[in-house]
Amino acid sequence: TCKRILLKKDAEFFSPVPYFTAVFNCSLWTFYCLITPGGGLAANLTINLTGAVLETFYIVVFLLYSRHRSTVLLQLAFVACGIGLVILLTFTVVPEGKDAWGKFKWGSDYTRSSAVGAFTDILNIAMYGSPLVVMARVQQEY
Repeated sequence: TCKRILLKKDAEFFSPVPYFTAVFNCSLWTFYCLITPGGGLAANLTINLTGAVLETFYIVVFLLYSRHRSTVLLQLAFVACGIGLVILLTFTVVPEGKDAWGKFKWGSDYTRSSAVGAFTDILNIAMYGSPLVVMARVQQEY
């Protein structure tokens, strides 16, 4: 898709949703690797960081040749806000667990890692389902 956009210098009817979903997913997996205690995630970190950089390149190409730049920029802002919101909530809302009196304790690395991991698992499903947006559009046209 990206090669075709570069050759034609037009994003045509392609949807940016798969690119946005992938950059969101790879960025949050990178964040997950960074906050997970115990290490051992160097390969995952490398793969997802590379994926985030590549997907960002694809978004830039899409943005350069899109007929609807304002819509694409709005969607990009939405993704950036989503990443920021997950990071913010991870450090402010995720509890550690309960103390002896049944009240929540705040700020465990393991709990943060689990919360981000669960969210990124859900986002992973969305990433693999996002090409269906393009398929639905193609099916509508024919």
